[in-house]
Amino acid sequence: MLYKFNGFSLIPKQTNIVKQRLLHTVSYICSMNLQSVTLFLLFSLLAFSCKKERQQGVPYVYVNKTIYVTDPQYINLTTIGGWVYLDGHGVRGLLLYRKSQNEIIAYDRACPVDAENPNERVRVDSSNVIVEDGNCGSKFLLSDGSTIQNPALVPLKMYRTSFDGTTLVIFN
Repeated sequence: MLYKFNGFSLIPKQTNIVKQRLLHTVSYICSMNLQSVTLFLLFSLLAFSCKKERQQGVPYVYVNKTIYVTDPQYINLTTIGGWVYLDGHGVRGLLLYRKSQNEIIAYDRACPVDAENPNERVRVDSSNVIVEDGNCGSKFLLSDGSTIQNPALVPLKMYRTSFDGTTLVIFN
């Protein structure tokens, strides 16, 4: 007896071997797919059951501002440790801090917890060392913008600066 299989001639003994291999391959593929589907469903359930935290951070806005520290409104920047607010730039305004004789740091006043909220604006506390957001309770070091109290998980957004002793340029 002769069988035709995809254009090949097979005798009955070969046909049984081919059938067995074909059945073995199909069952192996089905078992792999079942395992894959099971793993996919398990991970999907885990992913959807976990509470997703909001992404923290301050969105990008173009900043390019030049000020002169000799201007009376920026008199606090003439001494190390001095700071001033500069409204109208960044997301919620800027906080400028004189870190050293040769360096002034510029932070965005938007709190990274909820930068889109107009009420989330950081301010320097009475110690002149800590920056805080009165709404969410986050606290940061004025000297480097790092987070010292949650819920903020990221530091204050810092802009680049160029300072020659009199002229300060703040930019991205």
